[in-house]
Amino acid sequence: MSARGPDVEVLIVGAGLAGIATAIRLRRKGIGDFLLLEAADEVGGTWRVNTYPGIAVDVPSFQYQLSTDLNPDWSRVFAPGNELKAYAERVVDRHRLRDRIRFRTRARAARWDAEQEAWRVDLEDGGELTSRFLITATGALSTAKWPDIPGVEDFAGKAIHTAQWDHDHDLTGERVAVIGTGATSVQLVPAIADQVAHLDVYQRTPIWVLPKNDPALSRARRVFRRVPFAQRVIRALFMAAVEIPFVLTTAYNKQVPQLTRAMERIGRDWIRKQVRGDPELIEKLTPRYGFGCKRPTMSNHYLRTFTREDVDLVTEPIDSITATGIRTADGREREIDTLIYATGYFTTEPGNLPTFPIAGEGGRDLNGFWMKERFQAYEGVSVPGFPNLFLTFGPYLVPGMSILTAIENAAAHAARAIGEARRRRATRIEVRPEPHERYFALMQRRVQSTVFFNNGCAGANSYYFDHHGDAPLLRPGGSLDAWWRARRFDLDDYAFTNGAGTPRPAGARTT
Repeated sequence: MSARGPDVEVLIVGAGLAGIATAIRLRRKGIGDFLLLEAADEVGGTWRVNTYPGIAVDVPSFQYQLSTDLNPDWSRVFAPGNELKAYAERVVDRHRLRDRIRFRTRARAARWDAEQEAWRVDLEDGGELTSRFLITATGALSTAKWPDIPGVEDFAGKAIHTAQWDHDHDLTGERVAVIGTGATSVQLVPAIADQVAHLDVYQRTPIWVLPKNDPALSRARRVFRRVPFAQRVIRALFMAAVEIPFVLTTAYNKQVPQLTRAMERIGRDWIRKQVRGDPELIEKLTPRYGFGCKRPTMSNHYLRTFTREDVDLVTEPIDSITATGIRTADGREREIDTLIYATGYFTTEPGNLPTFPIAGEGGRDLNGFWMKERFQAYEGVSVPGFPNLFLTFGPYLVPGMSILTAIENAAAHAARAIGEARRRRATRIEVRPEPHERYFALMQRRVQSTVFFNNGCAGANSYYFDHHGDAPLLRPGGSLDAWWRARRFDLDDYAFTNGAGTPRPAGARTT
């Protein structure tokens, strides 16, 4: 660290949509001394990494976009993944952020320097960067999860994880197995069924699948370009349309279980319509847990795919993977050419939130704190003992189906706190223990009304639950409440001090 202070005022780790949204918010707050670190050579985050066949956004495109950059050119209600990647590139260029991104630079670890009141970030190439404030934007679903199945290393054919798709490998005419039936598999399976010779899909837990209203938007695009505010109106309507069936059924299941039952009826009816005349297959595809315990999804093709002669749904537990295929618990081995892992990502496991270790005051490890004390963070953004650190994906942050709503809230929160630190000429800000504990207690009260603890979620195998038995990935309470609190939280919930440890009150004189 130079005599002039840290290398940069704000260091943002990650140049996906979370990092991009944070940079935009900081600049609008008048905070221009920031740098984004990106391990890859392109922006886009999950939309750069995930390129498997059939990938598309699973919430309406009108909702899955930054409020600062509404896109009039989505091709469909649920845009394909390549459009989201292109959208991220356009937003970066529109806001002239590219020269603020250091590509091919991976953060290896971060530690708080109490003497300098700054963060020291070790880089994978052996270098170091220092910053007054550190914001993690490494994503929620960024670390691919490989299954813990005996024989994974023994398979002699081609193995692909959906997060690392190999476009040079041709599936045409092959015998293919897909392990996993989550949201990724729902998109992938119909997309490759016509290409392969035979497809086996291994299901541990079925997923709730609803009808997907996904028309092309050729006419709407013309309206969006010509009519001011049309996009904002449509965005608000779609947010409300998603909030009611998905958020209210999840957050207020105890108060209005009728909504959850209604969604389950829609799901069961859809299975029967897609899979006609096959009671055994209907039984296999019908979840035994309540709607909302796992992230539901939408598709007009997934369920119907299993009625094909060349597609088998395998529900017998996997015993092992062999050199030539997969052996199930009943002793049968199905031979394959390519094995596809649609097994998702790590969520609350150490090493994912964030993707590098962070040592705060006195060397306190962030993941170690969460593993021992339960996942918790003030407004999903700040943790006591970790000064000048803000998260764009923390415990109890996401209020609805779209993570973009959450990351914009987190960015607004961080920018407001940093802006206030500047105003008070404070070099250190840290959330106070009392409001942090108060927020966690509020979440614990609210979560008792959610579907997670009232709708038979025990057998769901849901990534929403952590090893404590908590469900910290979603924020109960609704999107309007989260939006308001992100922009109106009590600034005195933070302690502001300068380099000498002197408190900086709200009325501190500024220059």
